[in-house]
Amino acid sequence: MLPFKDYNLYQDDIIEKIITDEKVFKRCMIGNYHLIASNFGYDVNLSDDRLGEAWIHWKDDLDRVNLGSTPEETVELDHFKQASFLCFWLRRLIPLGHMFLNPEPTPGVSEISETQKWFAMYGNELCATRIGVFLCHGYEIKKLQSIINEANENHVQELKTRRRALINLQPMSSRLEIDMVTNLKHKNNSPHSINLIFRALFSQFDTETR
Repeated sequence: MLPFKDYNLYQDDIIEKIITDEKVFKRCMIGNYHLIASNFGYDVNLSDDRLGEAWIHWKDDLDRVNLGSTPEETVELDHFKQASFLCFWLRRLIPLGHMFLNPEPTPGVSEISETQKWFAMYGNELCATRIGVFLCHGYEIKKLQSIINEANENHVQELKTRRRALINLQPMSSRLEIDMVTNLKHKNNSPHSINLIFRALFSQFDTETR
C-alpha cells in the first residue's frame, strides 16, 4: 500500500499537486481506489492508461474553462468545479478494472454480502464520487480555517464551532450516496450537474467561493 501522504485528499494544495504531475495524480488515485474498495472487502486493479487519460482530459477541461477571451477574464476555477470535472472523467473512463474479494468467500461458510454485490456493480461510480466529495470537504475545511485566521475575535468562537461541525460532517448520507452513484451509472451527468450537487452538500456552511 502506498504511504498515506501520497493519496491523502485532505492535505494542503492536493489539487494543485495532482493536476501538475501525472505520476502524483496516479499514485493519489490508486491509493484512494484501493482505500475505498477495501472498505467493502475488495482488492482492485486499475488501468494505468485510463488513469492517464482521465488526468489529461481533466487537465485539458480545466485549462479550457479557465481561459477567458482576454487575460483579465481568465479565472482559476474553485475546488468544487475542479472536483466535479475530475469526478466526471473518472466515472466516464472507468479506470477500475478487476475486483476481487479479499478474503474470497467460502461456499457454505461465508457468502458475499448485499453491500459487496452493490459495490461490484457501482464501484467505479462510487470511487469517483467519494474522491470528488473528499476533495471538496478538505478544501472547505481549509477555507473556513483561513476565515478564522482573519476574523474579528468576537466571531472566532462561533467560526471555530462551525469548523468542528464541518470537520465531523458526513457530507453524504447513505441514501444520498446511493442515489447519486446510481444516477451516475445510468445517466450522462455533466460536470455542471455534479458541481451543483457538491456545492449543495456544503451549502449550510456558506463557504462557497463562486
